[in-house]
Amino acid sequence: QWRAICVRSFMNGSDAQAQAVMSFFEEHCGPEGIGGGGAGALPQPLDGSLAVLLQTIGLLDAAGGPVHLDSDRYVALITARNAARSESHVLLLAARRARLVELL
Repeated sequence: QWRAICVRSFMNGSDAQAQAVMSFFEEHCGPEGIGGGGAGALPQPLDGSLAVLLQTIGLLDAAGGPVHLDSDRYVALITARNAARSESHVLLLAARRARLVELL
């Protein structure tokens, strides 16, 4: 599900929920010394559906705080995010080519 969210974020910059998940990850879920540094109080409560999604993918704990990721898990999520970025570039290029073929 993480990779699908990443693809949604890269494919459709107006997908507010995917953008919110990516922002949450970058701001709150890095291991110490990287990104947000892990657990801590959130500046504002999260939207209910966003909180459920973040809990489902393992970025939010049951108490509603960010999960402190160990380095291996963080690297795995970054690797999946980068693969999703590559996948979205391929899909967007294919869509552009298809539109070009339609115009010709």
